[in-house]
Amino acid sequence: SLGRDTGLSRQRDLIATTQTAAKAGARIIVLPESALGFWTPTVARIWERALRAGDATIVAGAAVVDAGGYDNVLVAIDGDGGRVLYRERMPVPGSMWQPWRPWLGMSGGARANFFANPVVEIGSTRVAPLICYEQLIIWPILQSMAHAPDVVVAVGNGWWTEGSSIVGIQRASAAAWAALRQASRAFLQHLNPEPSMLDAVLIEKCADPSLTPAIVRQFVETAGAPDPLAITVKSGG
Repeated sequence: SLGRDTGLSRQRDLIATTQTAAKAGARIIVLPESALGFWTPTVARIWERALRAGDATIVAGAAVVDAGGYDNVLVAIDGDGGRVLYRERMPVPGSMWQPWRPWLGMSGGARANFFANPVVEIGSTRVAPLICYEQLIIWPILQSMAHAPDVVVAVGNGWWTEGSSIVGIQRASAAAWAALRQASRAFLQHLNPEPSMLDAVLIEKCADPSLTPAIVRQFVETAGAPDPLAITVKSGG
């Protein structure tokens, strides 16, 4: 129900989940695309008050709406407040990004923030964010890799893809690109509602220098296989 149920009770459930993760030691907690629904002043205040006393940072998907349309975003929330961390560079053409609407005197649709914010910073960590469709095309990740990220964070909204291989392909693609750059990688879809937890130790462990560009060739060779998860990236053997 992430992104589809945006009521107060759901926000409180998500806050409780992230607080549990923070108590377990997580310092950066990632929630999927659209997890918070609309990013409004009210939603921001609810989360900011809940996190005021903690030292964890929540990175979560949301939508920022105005009269002209909306941005598909990732927000960062911590003890200092909430802010838009990343605006999606390439939404899904047709269903989300509809550039012809203004020409027809219509509003609405997602904005494509081409070539903006290829890398964002969370503390001292440089993050390459990818939202959903951006994991299936090449130029967003190439642009991000040119800025030497420490972490690739790939989030999505996969509830509607059940029974297809779309999420598996996204997962394999994100893993392959992260391996090529030897960056650590976090992948989170709505099919898995548990938060992803990143900290400095995890980043160090995931950045396995033994991984080589050969994994990309393996990905290309197996992408059309019945099992889209045929590629597995492991650390420490």
